Amino acid sequence: MTLANQEVYFSEKEQTFDSILLYMDLDAFFAAVEMRENPELADVPLVVGGNPKTKQGVVSTCNYEARKFGIHSGMPINQALRLCPHLTMVRGSFKLYNEVSKSIMRILDHYSPTMKVAGNDEAYLDLTEIVSDYEEARRLAVELKDDIFATERLTCSIGIAPTKILAKIASETDKPDGLVIVKPLEIADFMKPLKITIIPGVGKKSAELFSKDKIFTCGDLARYPHQLVHQKFGKYGLKTWKLVNGYNT
Repeated sequence: MTLANQEVYFSEKEQTFDSILLYMDLDAFFAAVEMRENPELADVPLVVGGNPKTKQGVVSTCNYEARKFGIHSGMPINQALRLCPHLTMVRGSFKLYNEVSKSIMRILDHYSPTMKVAGNDEAYLDLTEIVSDYEEARRLAVELKDDIFATERLTCSIGIAPTKILAKIASETDKPDGLVIVKPLEIADFMKPLKITIIPGVGKKSAELFSKDKIFTCGDLARYPHQLVHQKFGKYGLKTWKLVNGYNT
């Protein structure tokens, strides 16, 4: 089949959105709990993980002060210390983190009978049968954020969108303590300026592959003809193309 007559079928389902989904991500969770327990840590670059004595190990998470130096989860401690020599390290209180996580998940469970825990600091709520529109979803999200802060004195970032992946991406664009809503007709415009690497699953190798065709943002990919995307990047590339163009993947 030649490129000229190649066709990719878009079903009616892919062009409609019936769900309203909420994604909640606790901001720098482990570090936030440590700062709550010890307020003196609030304004210093802080990492959880590694051995403070040997200066070895890996960063489990870090606060936003540490992120200003380019430190991130998964980074070797010795590299983090090179970026920020005055970095504060704590081993972590994982029993406490689990207790706090369970407390917050119980709060979320009150808001929707359809709640999926995605990790100790993140979860999805299906609001489709609970709210009538996105404005009501916004009010519910504000109430949820207030409840979490009142109970555990922690902030979270929330994304609301018609799919789980879009809700997660939305939450990533406004941290910490953000709330971003992406309605179905806003998806393409919302995605356009974002880096292609914001899409879950687009890692270093995929980004390098896209960059060979000068695709650095979601908008760059969106402008590509879908037949060409399918030919060059296969099913995964086409699925990503549908996502950035506002189709239900």
